[in-house]
Amino acid sequence: MKAENTVILQVPGCSHAMFPGMAKCSDGAFLLQCNAGSDFEGSDCSMYQFRSTDGGKNWHFEGNIAEMKQLPFSEPFSCTSKPSVLQDGTLISGGYGFRRDMPEMGLSDYSAKFGRYPEMFNFVLRSTDNGKTWGEYEWIRHDYAGIENSGPMLRLKDGTLLFTGVPFVLNAPLNRGLVFSGDADGKNFKEC
Repeated sequence: MKAENTVILQVPGCSHAMFPGMAKCSDGAFLLQCNAGSDFEGSDCSMYQFRSTDGGKNWHFEGNIAEMKQLPFSEPFSCTSKPSVLQDGTLISGGYGFRRDMPEMGLSDYSAKFGRYPEMFNFVLRSTDNGKTWGEYEWIRHDYAGIENSGPMLRLKDGTLLFTGVPFVLNAPLNRGLVFSGDADGKNFKEC
């Protein structure tokens, strides 16, 4: 049964979209970001966004926010992130992604063959114009092979940012959650 006010958002050319996150921009618009691609684990999975300027009644598709960003490698980078708003109104989108050195393989097949996942990176993208344009990847440095920080960053009253996640590894002797804190400007993250 379809609810009366249900809105269906579709990323053009993608069979599905998943892992949505939303933020309210400083201009009052709602920004929804999601991950989409040709397959659940496809190397073409990337971040797309929609915008609503009428309180979520109508949404406009704005495209791939990660497209054409500078990368330190040539392979595809399948990634996902969620938006958050800093105290000064700057939008950041924090997440993680995989360097797809064998793009024809899904992540599960890759891990079954090699006993690990492809190289993984954590990052922040930044926008000073309410998400209309996004800057280059700002890599979050840490001592792990990768962290699945699949939720939005949380801003505390003092401006400190927190993100949580788990190390993205196979056969870990101990699975544990991690908490990282960052400056109010969304930089200099460190494990708590």
